[in-house]
Amino acid sequence: MESKILEILLDMQKEMKDVKSEIKDVKSEMKDMKLEIKDMQKEMKDIKSEMKDMKSEIKDMNTKIDKLEYKMTDRFETLELLTENNTNELNKVKIKVSKLEKRVLEFNPVN
Repeated sequence: MESKILEILLDMQKEMKDVKSEIKDVKSEMKDMKLEIKDMQKEMKDIKSEMKDMKSEIKDMNTKIDKLEYKMTDRFETLELLTENNTNELNKVKIKVSKLEKRVLEFNPVN
């Protein structure tokens, strides 16, 4: 009977060692996982920072685009006004030329 008890105790001791070994393995895995999580958190922080920088760059680009659009619009409006003014001036010159041609014809009638 003592031998049976001793055998059971030895088996239990072996199982305890196995369980302790498994616990040690699990602890090691958890430690590795914690390190991985920390690395992932750092990567996420870096990504957030990059996104913030990109957002700022996009905002700056949009501001520049808006300024360019304003300048282009302003210049097109100026160009339209200049074209209109030139057309008006050209029409005035044509009228003067026409009047001059009439006057010349009055002085120098064609036979």
